[in-house]
Amino acid sequence: MRHKDDEKAQRIKEAVIEVVLEEGFGGASISKIAKRAGVSQATVYIYHENKESMLRTIYIECAEELWEYLILATQGLRDGGHIIEALICGYYRFMTEHQKLFRFVEQFSSCPALTHNCSEIASYGKMMSLLQKWQDEAIFKPYHVNNIFSMIFNPVKMLAAEDPACQTESDDLLWELIHIIQTAVLFAP
Repeated sequence: MRHKDDEKAQRIKEAVIEVVLEEGFGGASISKIAKRAGVSQATVYIYHENKESMLRTIYIECAEELWEYLILATQGLRDGGHIIEALICGYYRFMTEHQKLFRFVEQFSSCPALTHNCSEIASYGKMMSLLQKWQDEAIFKPYHVNNIFSMIFNPVKMLAAEDPACQTESDDLLWELIHIIQTAVLFAP
């Protein structure tokens, strides 16, 4: 019986992300993924039952990585301004430093047929619970948690997608966005 190897699993994961971003979900075949990872198709099946379960598993791993990153960024923070700053800067940094992974998560999460039964993203649930906790502690205004989530994260995606010509402009826009969101979701000092 063949054994799993962490290095091969990582190569398969990276190949899945790259092939899906290049070919789309329909064009991403086990043979293309195996070739990109430098392994046989049989090796891919040691790690994943089929294409659908492979895509779902890798999506969940990538989404967990994103939300865990943000949860760690806010650990121990009690000041609303610092929480918003950590969430926005952390989200922006993750998107820019892990562009392929982030684009894969975004592409996957925008396809309802693929995200069916992907409610097991524990870190996403933890993030939503944290937003609710901060609201319960009167750090955030009493808006619906889904609206708070949208106000914090969706504008950051738009800003990161803009790809400003100069880093200074990007930094200025990011800090302006932080101020706007702090004003929208936090109680006035």
